[in-house]
Amino acid sequence: MDIAEGLKQLLIDADVTIDSIIGLGYRELSEMLNIDLYVGELIIEAVQKVIQERNLSQDIS
Repeated sequence: MDIAEGLKQLLIDADVTIDSIIGLGYRELSEMLNIDLYVGELIIEAVQKVIQERNLSQDIS
């Protein structure tokens, strides 16, 4: 996932996975992790990119 290492570690420490983020809004994620809304939005965008990449790789297979 294309986010800062510190954010990755924050997600790991909070036991948050890409799959658990699916369906969350950036506000919910921000509140859950006690982070700024903008940072939550960046994480959600990165997760959406990973999901798109997964879907593309499945289409190719």
